[in-house]
Amino acid sequence: MLAEAAPGVPFDHAQFELILEPLDGNGSANGKKGQLDIGARPKQLVQISPLKRSRLTVKASSHPRIPPPALILCRGCRRYVFAETVTCPFCAGDVNALAAAYHDRLRAARKLSQRLRKRLKQINV
Repeated sequence: MLAEAAPGVPFDHAQFELILEPLDGNGSANGKKGQLDIGARPKQLVQISPLKRSRLTVKASSHPRIPPPALILCRGCRRYVFAETVTCPFCAGDVNALAAAYHDRLRAARKLSQRLRKRLKQINV
């Protein structure tokens, strides 16, 4: 039952009356069997029953699992593209050339890091 109608604007709110009843649906929460709280008529109530487990279960053989497509990271814009993509649809970069340049920079950074560690060990830091 609607206690206060919503004003009809985006993200509007309304107030509703709550009807309390036990989980089995018989009687009311106030302990009087066969009576409903707040004077609601039985025709206005909606019974929602749980779904049967058989409807929720899907047999593995009836629906074969399709693996997701392989994706790689475009090193130009850091967005994922399909593995076979040559030109990134987002930044128009050459995916393979950008990946090669990234790996070259990463290799150089690792070498510099190793050199720095050796120098720090030499001066006992």
